[in-house]
Amino acid sequence: MSIPTILSDSFWRTALFDEAPVAILVCRDDGLVHACNLALAVLVGYTTTEVEGGSFFSFFHAAEQPAIRRGIASLGAGASFEI
Repeated sequence: MSIPTILSDSFWRTALFDEAPVAILVCRDDGLVHACNLALAVLVGYTTTEVEGGSFFSFFHAAEQPAIRRGIASLGAGASFEI
């Protein structure tokens, strides 16, 4: 099941995303946050509404952002990276 399908179907969104016990954030490759669940919002100290539409990169110190951006860019090539 794809992420867009999960997010658009109210049953699956609640069961697999909103109520998940782990933090989940869905963002575009440019860092725009499309969706997050309550566990992520609690972790970062904001509401889901405050996180969604913001920048993924805002959670990192300015000095770390270039490395994070390079890591995310490498995901399209099938690579992985750790934060």
